[in-house]
Amino acid sequence: MGESSSIKEILSVLKKRWEIIIIIALTVTIMAVILSFYIISPTYEANTKIFMRQENKSNNDNNDESQINKNLIKTYSELIQTNDFIDKIIRENNFDINSEDILKELSVIPNVETQILEVKLRGRDKYFTEKILESICTEFVKESKKINPYSNAKIIESVKLPKWKKSPNEATNIGIGSVLGVMLGILFVILLENFNTRISNKGQLEKAISVPVIGCIPAQKNNGRGSRYRVLTFENNPNSVQAEAYRQLRNNISYSFDKEAFSIISIISPDSNTGKSTVASNIALAFSEVSKNVIIVDCNLRNPTLHKIFNISNMQGLSDVFVGREKVENVIREYCNNISVLPWGKVLINSSEILESNKIDEVLEHLKSNYDLVIIDTAAIQNFTDTHLLSSKVDGNIFVVKEDKTRIEEVIDSKKILDKVGAKVIGTVLN
Repeated sequence: MGESSSIKEILSVLKKRWEIIIIIALTVTIMAVILSFYIISPTYEANTKIFMRQENKSNNDNNDESQINKNLIKTYSELIQTNDFIDKIIRENNFDINSEDILKELSVIPNVETQILEVKLRGRDKYFTEKILESICTEFVKESKKINPYSNAKIIESVKLPKWKKSPNEATNIGIGSVLGVMLGILFVILLENFNTRISNKGQLEKAISVPVIGCIPAQKNNGRGSRYRVLTFENNPNSVQAEAYRQLRNNISYSFDKEAFSIISIISPDSNTGKSTVASNIALAFSEVSKNVIIVDCNLRNPTLHKIFNISNMQGLSDVFVGREKVENVIREYCNNISVLPWGKVLINSSEILESNKIDEVLEHLKSNYDLVIIDTAAIQNFTDTHLLSSKVDGNIFVVKEDKTRIEEVIDSKKILDKVGAKVIGTVLN
């Protein structure tokens, strides 16, 4: 089960980072193209064949003659590849090259069964390579007769002018470059994921704090609409994949309600800019779809945003209730069927101290008795202590984490804070 889960995580990472893999693969492939066509000099190979045979001037039987010929072809294959022999050819033909360079590219393959020497020579200039090999073979036939008058060496296949490059093989190099590029891309993505301290997938989040992931919200592309349109995706684009993800999240929350009595939930996050308020707003809309009477409360004391999301007045709100200027029922705004919004109102200097009073308990009790579900939007746990207090006063908390932004250590530290104040976390959302 664990191995299967690991494979799924790797595949998920590769799917998410496929652009990086493609970029690396294309880069390596382009490098292979540049090397093959513009940097690596082409190499040509000329070849020829020489038949070797020892004339039988004695009464030796056929077996002896065959063995002599086999030994002869091995001996002469070594002769061609000596420095003295190649130096002689260079001197006689005034070739502008040294023997070491020729010998590096010269290969002699003796076939003792057929008594044929196959001679090959590689070079950058195909005409020069052909000329050198012709000189080597012609001189070898002469030299072999000087060494052994009974030797019968004959060029049976003239030197072929190489029509095609031996190397580089562009198609092979490009193919290898493409495969290597994909492999390097995959390796890079896996290493990047291992060294990345940000939450990037569901498994990583569950492993970090041992809390079930009850929702994964896909990223929403900027389609040119206003920010408010994109935030309230459940209302403005109810058939989108994001809206469907919120329905699934609603169902998972409802399942938690069935197991335990929840009527007040807090939407929390370890850091700012995780999309927590967006998640809270769309959860409220999702529950209103199934005829739940929902109120969403802005308890982000220093940076309230719900009034902007729902396009309502923030002149009066919960802060006015806490200081005794208004009753809670007077500052609640009706948004649409089944949804009400309680904005924060004006930012107070001693906001966190107000939450420590009994007034917050009275407000929560009032809301609980008048609505099926109370959703509270809060500030980031890592930044402000008032969220710690609120999280312990609600029935359950939903932990929102921003994919590829929230760090693992922030999630772990935030969970420790919640455990310390006795807050109950019913699930996490990867946004």
